[in-house]
Amino acid sequence: MSAKNTISVFSLILVLLMSGCSISKQTVPVPEPKIPETGYVTIEEMPVDGGTFKMGDFGDGENPDGKPQHNVTLSSFYMGVYEISQEIFENVTGMNPSVYKDKNLPVTHVTWYEAVHFCNMLSERNGYDKVYTIIDRNVSADFGKNGYRLPTEAEWEYAARSRGRMDRPWSGTANEDKLHDYAWYYWDDEHAHPLGQKRPNELGIHDMTGNVEEWCWDWYGPYTAASKKDPRGPASGTYRVARGGAWNWDADYSRTLRRDGFTPDKRYDIMGFRIARTAF
Repeated sequence: MSAKNTISVFSLILVLLMSGCSISKQTVPVPEPKIPETGYVTIEEMPVDGGTFKMGDFGDGENPDGKPQHNVTLSSFYMGVYEISQEIFENVTGMNPSVYKDKNLPVTHVTWYEAVHFCNMLSERNGYDKVYTIIDRNVSADFGKNGYRLPTEAEWEYAARSRGRMDRPWSGTANEDKLHDYAWYYWDDEHAHPLGQKRPNELGIHDMTGNVEEWCWDWYGPYTAASKKDPRGPASGTYRVARGGAWNWDADYSRTLRRDGFTPDKRYDIMGFRIARTAF
């Protein structure tokens, strides 16, 4: 074999190896749905009083997509105390796409589209108005409805930072002495953990740092410096926002100021979600 051919073979092997180093789990088989259960589904929610805060990264780390800081004013809303568990997801939808199966673990490998479908199904089960109109891959939201939905990115950050506080270890710093108290992160057992085992933030909400990343409503896009009222992200995009870090992220990426964007129709072993509702 010539030296040129040898280099080509090694190049091909390198490409194949690199293609396998992804957190995406697109080949995970999804089991056939079971018949969903019936009856009211209890979801623990925390009321979050609205207010104005500085959204975005105020730290010195490398997080350019988290800047510039900008003033955001939010109306009051409800946020789920826990990420949606496998037990609740399967109860409502009849399926469980997670690889590591346990009713007390957060559901994972769930696409953004499955998350919004879940919200509509849960709203119907519990007697609320559906927020989403879903036609194939076109999803629109009516935030004036009282049903379950994904939090907006601004709502997520505001709640994760205990109504926008900037002085908390899980917000803008990577202080591991404190972070361990609140978050599963950096290859803790190489999969998600049961819900609510770490300390909650000051609003009483668990696992907003670490465990699994959480889908938000917004398309992923750059911040601007302009002040905003109840922002809901760009009108279109390629990726949907995910926030919160996960069991395989390091301390810096576990900060609640970190932003991520993921393909909404793909499955990821780090991805889950929690619900929100508009307060009236």
